[in-house]
Amino acid sequence: MDCSSPHEIDVTFADGDDHRSVLLFRDHPGKARLWVDGVRVGEGEWLDKGGIWVEDRYFTIQIDGPKDHPEQGLGDMGRQLHAIVSLLIHDAERGTTRILVPEATESWTDPALEVRDGTGRVYSTREARAAGGTPDRIIPLDEPEARAG
Repeated sequence: MDCSSPHEIDVTFADGDDHRSVLLFRDHPGKARLWVDGVRVGEGEWLDKGGIWVEDRYFTIQIDGPKDHPEQGLGDMGRQLHAIVSLLIHDAERGTTRILVPEATESWTDPALEVRDGTGRVYSTREARAAGGTPDRIIPLDEPEARAG
């Protein structure tokens, strides 16, 4: 980040240093660009600042959620996206990306992925994941899927 432009570059390495993400965040989430291991990911999506590695294999980042969600509205002050967000999951080992979009009954304000027993468990917030509650969704992680609802 420099002091004269609104651009930020965030480079994040998986714990084992086998994979890396590079996020170029310009002055608007629609102008952000993401690469994982040198491959462009999330093209055309509104990307939030930052993202996290899960299990040294999955890079997750929040993206803009559905405009027609019943709880959709402006996000909190300082947040780049709307209140309800979707979750982009990139499997760095397989080179596949999937986007999970919350259903009308799911209030994803800070969705988080937990990997357990070959499945991905998606919680509405990081706090819900930390509390060990019931996930909103359980997805298989070894099935190729470009976009999931």
